[in-house]
Amino acid sequence: MIDANPSAKELAGEGAFIWLGKAREWERQTGKKAIHFEIGEPDFQTPQNIVEAAVKALHGGKTKYTPSNGIYELRADVAEFLGKKRGVKFDPDCVVIGPGAKPLINALFQTIIDHTKPNTALITPDPGYGPYIDNAKYYGAKIYRVPMEEKNDWRYDVKVLRDVVESVPAGMDKVLLTISPSNPTGGILKKEDWDVVEELAKKHDMLVVSDEIYDDFVFEGGHTSILSRDGMMERTVLIHGASKTWAMTGWRLGWGVFPKHLAPTVGKMMGNIASCTAEFTQYAGIEAVRGPQEEVAKMKAEYKARRDYCVKAFKDMGCYCSLPGGSFYAYPNIRKIMDARGFKSELDLCNALLQEKGVVCLPGPAFGPSGKDHIRLSLVSSMDDLKEGMKRIKEFAGF
Repeated sequence: MIDANPSAKELAGEGAFIWLGKAREWERQTGKKAIHFEIGEPDFQTPQNIVEAAVKALHGGKTKYTPSNGIYELRADVAEFLGKKRGVKFDPDCVVIGPGAKPLINALFQTIIDHTKPNTALITPDPGYGPYIDNAKYYGAKIYRVPMEEKNDWRYDVKVLRDVVESVPAGMDKVLLTISPSNPTGGILKKEDWDVVEELAKKHDMLVVSDEIYDDFVFEGGHTSILSRDGMMERTVLIHGASKTWAMTGWRLGWGVFPKHLAPTVGKMMGNIASCTAEFTQYAGIEAVRGPQEEVAKMKAEYKARRDYCVKAFKDMGCYCSLPGGSFYAYPNIRKIMDARGFKSELDLCNALLQEKGVVCLPGPAFGPSGKDHIRLSLVSSMDDLKEGMKRIKEFAGF
């Protein structure tokens, strides 16, 4: 009998969905409702104007196949929407639409990694977002981790970044992943970080993959993008989508902006992966980027309030939590709780927290070794749920 291949068996899977499954089973067995801090799914509803645009598209017969890279109208609107915020002009032919960002990540690595003679290095932040690592490893890339620093608000130590990049053997294709705002830490890269990223990208002819899906949730100051810099458009992939900004996780609608020499092949890969993105969903996407953005501003204000409450609650427990500059996550240091309760690992703590208190968090090392002594909380439950969850965590800690 044919078995799953070794590379497939080694896939870590995304922790948020694994823990969502654990939480649902706990709820089934206990008949109680858990406090869900595990998954990045906004508790807000998709804005009504977007829903109405989808309904109109459905009634209008927009239920057919589309080009694999997406309908032109959406690609053009995404190019304008993202370009205006970054002060650049994107070509709609460089935009590829996908049923979520993950298929685009998969299509990208299928496109740039030659599985017949793997020679690609993925240089990734640690902690970082696991699906990039899973996809790159599966197709044969070697992973180089750059530890991000809690004491530096989860930004680079630029000397360490230089050292890691320089450690990649000559002749390997280098891909540098940046995630700002960060999942899982909420860290924000600043000008001095981008200065070094730009320098290294040009020096080593690296492709930069810039995940900016949380760009609308930067709490202090504005979003900065490597794509705003001269000479970076032709060596940068921008990963983005509708799920977070407009609370459209279940719609499965993502997009990426690719260098001209990559976009056509990524589009073909999308055809093999998913054929195309649902047509009516793409029309909802047009309304999302064209329409009013007041609901997004309300979400941002609420996420900031939740961030402030969560950070203070951990501080009041004596647990340090770097102030997230963006996204809707918190990444507190819970070593004090581990020591007080005698847990040997973050996994043990999270399992006990679910079983004893019905609170679901993710172990920090699920995002890389630098996540040791941390857990991730997704701040997308209501403020009432957040307050109840933090109350239970304090009771669980015993102080």
